[in-house]
Amino acid sequence: MYNKFNCNLLTGQVSFMMPDGKSYRVTLIDEAGRKFYIQTNDTNHCDDSSSYQNDKPSSPFNVTNWCFKDDQIEVNWAAAPQPQCDEYFSCKSWPHSTCIANSSGGENRCHCDSKYIWNPSSLSCIKDKVSIQIQESLHDSEKHVRDLIGLGNIGENDSESIEVPYYTFRSIQAATNNFSDSNKLGQGGYGPVYKGRFPGGQEIAIKRLSSVSTQGLQEFKNEIVLIAKLQHRNLVRLRGYCIKGDEKILLYEYMSNKSLDTFIFDRTRTVLLGWKLRFDIIVGIARGMLYLHQDSRLRVIHRDLKTSNILLDDEMIPKISDFGLAKIFGGKETGASTQRVMGTYGYMSPEYALDGFFSIKSDVFSFGVVLLEILSGKKNTGFFRSQQISSLLGYAWRLWTENKLLDLMDSALSETCNENEFVKCAQIGLLCVQDEPGNRPTMSNILTMLDGETATIPIPSQPTFFTTKHQSCSSSSSKLEISMQIDSSYQEGR
Repeated sequence: MYNKFNCNLLTGQVSFMMPDGKSYRVTLIDEAGRKFYIQTNDTNHCDDSSSYQNDKPSSPFNVTNWCFKDDQIEVNWAAAPQPQCDEYFSCKSWPHSTCIANSSGGENRCHCDSKYIWNPSSLSCIKDKVSIQIQESLHDSEKHVRDLIGLGNIGENDSESIEVPYYTFRSIQAATNNFSDSNKLGQGGYGPVYKGRFPGGQEIAIKRLSSVSTQGLQEFKNEIVLIAKLQHRNLVRLRGYCIKGDEKILLYEYMSNKSLDTFIFDRTRTVLLGWKLRFDIIVGIARGMLYLHQDSRLRVIHRDLKTSNILLDDEMIPKISDFGLAKIFGGKETGASTQRVMGTYGYMSPEYALDGFFSIKSDVFSFGVVLLEILSGKKNTGFFRSQQISSLLGYAWRLWTENKLLDLMDSALSETCNENEFVKCAQIGLLCVQDEPGNRPTMSNILTMLDGETATIPIPSQPTFFTTKHQSCSSSSSKLEISMQIDSSYQEGR
């Protein structure tokens, strides 16, 4: 059957030859379903009288759908039968099989021995334990993840069951063309991310965790067991996972509109985000964070909220992603301390960056930075106006004191902006980046201020922006293991 196929070694493109001698491009091969699809440029190929339908491929091929989509034909192939034989020794080339005569007078064939079944793809007899082995593999994978998690304070029955599908490594290799560079979306702190296309056309973002990244292992723990339980329209959904040897892979819903930073920090794309859309994105992020902090069955502190971690779906609805640094709390816990400070420079609250203390108010600080970046179209990091103003936060504060908050506005908003809403958002942003965690609002407060026409918004005080108070903490913070990353985002949708 293989002589009907041809592979162009230069392009890697597979083609299929029909009886008319013409070759047609193969667009997809579904090995499990024993079918493939060929592309034709003939707009009449769906017509019963078409020459295509009068020129059918020969056995073992059979056209099962002449009108698959607009320009494709679906072809399947019959499973290869057991090899023919004429005596016992004829099957010696086919291990675990025996030549058995056909009782109805047909051809004798090498039938697989007891506990073996015929595999038409590999043309061999394999152990009849495939389904058992798959289930054992899934069980072992889940057990492996349970062992990896090692989390206390959360009941096993409530939190340590895996609620997303297991994908085989082989299926992921096929979906990504063996992790080809052409399918690579970008490189994150935890490893490369690829676009995968599965049978049926489903597109999924596939994160292959780096074997040398300790952060990657912790991210895997968080997302596979805990974050999979979180469901909200403003959170990216985890679609599945895979463990095979040292390989640890996470699969997410694919976001074709990329991340928020690819819009607001791009001078050509920022014009696509008018005021109403930006305001809706701000509210969506706030709702997602409120769910994490208060409304989900687990209290989650994200610890790495930033514009590149806000993905946008086809309708530009914001989705919070990347929960690798997230911490889950139970009961009345609202914060904790760590000797390993990990996050992204420019978004971390001062008490976390310098003292290792994080809480829901640390996320509020990060939200405030994101909010001011959305309003201004400028990054907090790398921002410089003068020796006295070296951050976006400092610039926003100076404009507040001068009653010139509208000067913070991204020039792309000049024609669509609601000035009252803009000033309100800027004031909320300054409240979120207050130096003292207790002076920052909760996400519930923030949504009330955003949604309400008459909500009273407190007056912010001058943030110290990592100076004054925290200089006295240098001796204690020197013991911290600090791992900050400079933010970067994927070049394509994910």
